[in-house]
Amino acid sequence: MRKKVLRQGDVVLVPRASLPDGVEAVGDELAVRGEGEHTHRLPALVYRLREEDSDEQRERVYVVVPDALALMTHEEHPPLAVPRGVYEVRQARRYLPPTTQGRARAWGD
Repeated sequence: MRKKVLRQGDVVLVPRASLPDGVEAVGDELAVRGEGEHTHRLPALVYRLREEDSDEQRERVYVVVPDALALMTHEEHPPLAVPRGVYEVRQARRYLPPTTQGRARAWGD
């Protein structure tokens, strides 16, 4: 059975078959600050992969949920049940392209 992408607010968990080569273990709890002042938390093994691409350095974050289920919590969202597995962590951001006059549009325009 194929796992689905999970999302809680602006934090997205993309299922992966396994961890990529070269990851570094960094902790046992994922803590991602959302666009607001609150933090998304998930009890899971956290790994980081640093990649150098030309002149910029990027970092990817992965989590491994070793138990049958873990709960991601956040003060503004209901808990998210995350099944056992490996996930790449991504953070969705709002993008507001500039208008033709060069001003940013207000959200919802």
